[in-house]
Amino acid sequence: MATWKEEGAQNLNFALPINYLRGQIPLASSKTPVPLPQMSYQPSSPAGAAAPATVGPLPGTPTRVNDSLGLDWKILDGVQIRVESKGDRGARWTSLAEYALSQTLQGDPTLERVTTERTWQTGDIFSGRRGGTWYEDNTRAVLELKTGRLEFYWRRSPASGDFPPGSLSFTVDGGVVVVDSGSVHRTTYIPRGALPAAALGAAVASLPESLPGSVYVWFFNPSNTPIRAEPVRINFAQRTQVTVQLARSGTQCSMNELDENTEGVTVDAVQMTAAVGPDRLTWPVLAQRPHVRLDAECLRLPNLVGRRK
Repeated sequence: MATWKEEGAQNLNFALPINYLRGQIPLASSKTPVPLPQMSYQPSSPAGAAAPATVGPLPGTPTRVNDSLGLDWKILDGVQIRVESKGDRGARWTSLAEYALSQTLQGDPTLERVTTERTWQTGDIFSGRRGGTWYEDNTRAVLELKTGRLEFYWRRSPASGDFPPGSLSFTVDGGVVVVDSGSVHRTTYIPRGALPAAALGAAVASLPESLPGSVYVWFFNPSNTPIRAEPVRINFAQRTQVTVQLARSGTQCSMNELDENTEGVTVDAVQMTAAVGPDRLTWPVLAQRPHVRLDAECLRLPNLVGRRK
């Protein structure tokens, strides 16, 4: 809102949403104040000039984020989670995530996550609806625990001509994100330590043993344009107990329920809620490390041995 205006200048009064300011608090706490005379200015490109392919760090952007969370990625070694959700008209979605510690060619430790996600539909003789698989998504993410470098690969394989195939890959190294999706190639900058939104469950699972009431974790979505990282508030409340289907010792979770050998185990749980973009996500998580989601059809938790109730 302008209260006065003169030739070539005017004053502006405006307000900032409180939720925006809360999200910027981590920015201020991680920066070193710079005197105004020492501030640098980068002039914009001349009119008609092409923008650079690589976007460098913006002034005031924190050099690293998420370091204070105390994430222990190694706790996920051997964890498997199969989740299934139901939609309208027989639609089904089944996901199996598997975590394993590995190493690079140089011998540095890595955490690898492989997921299989299948979208399908059940048949119905009364309506004449035919059952079958629509498409299957396969992803592989490799996080180098020493450097924080991340590689991510996604591929969609349709089971019919109703759905197109797709692929996406990106790397995050030193805060530089390189995305390849078909004919699209993009390079941008995010704060070091920011995680892809798909890693929300893994990040929560790797939090310290005693969960706080809330915590901020920086995430980014590689499919967004432009790509930018933002702090996401994750709340933990409503401590309760949940009975889960735990894979018996020596067995694994599978995309096929008939191949599993599980037992019902009651564990302490905490309700997690997070708002990622327009989506509000909520599910119970294990009260102790690893804080994996418990609304699953099958869980394989090697580190839970000896804590069954």
